Amino acid sequence: MSDRWGFEEADDWESEAPAPQRTTEALVGRHAPVTVTVTPDAEVLSVHLTDPWRAPRTLATAAARATNEAVVQALAWQAEHPSPTAAPVPGTTETPITPEDALRLLAAVSADLAEFTKRTTEAATPTVRSAGGHVTAVGRAGQVVQVTIDPAWLNTARASEVESELLDALRTLRRRTAVDRPESGAIAELTSLLHHPDALLRRVGLTS
Repeated sequence: MSDRWGFEEADDWESEAPAPQRTTEALVGRHAPVTVTVTPDAEVLSVHLTDPWRAPRTLATAAARATNEAVVQALAWQAEHPSPTAAPVPGTTETPITPEDALRLLAAVSADLAEFTKRTTEAATPTVRSAGGHVTAVGRAGQVVQVTIDPAWLNTARASEVESELLDALRTLRRRTAVDRPESGAIAELTSLLHHPDALLRRVGLTS
């Protein structure tokens, strides 16, 4: 399906933003015996254990707290380093917008927002299990609220195996609970129009 809605100017509304400079710095959360490393986008990169780590409840609590600490650092970094965006720049040609064009765009935006709401609802309190089946994690609103580890398996597993399953569960949970702003071609087009209300009013025929 085309993302063009019948009233945008191909070379009037385009303004390329420079590629944002993203840091390669790792952001770390620590809660003994667990260290969790994330990217500035809060993607879980690694989980590291230090001795002693075999107590199931202590380890599970530490994994949740270390992850949340790292994610908070990532969100703080994002707030301090927002991605640059360029406001659309109107051109000299202003093709009229018909009522049909406007209705099509608004219908598309409504559908996209409904889909976004559905995704955010589904991501509210997900429960995920590691591929190995020994670690379960529960999230809410982007935070880890509970981690459960099979105590029998933990008693005999190697540190690398535990790190791997914790990483798998926490990374998957983070991806399930992280909800971005709604984005789509229709939403971007409507935003472009609203950036320039005077031009918009002329194109819909309300001013000359």
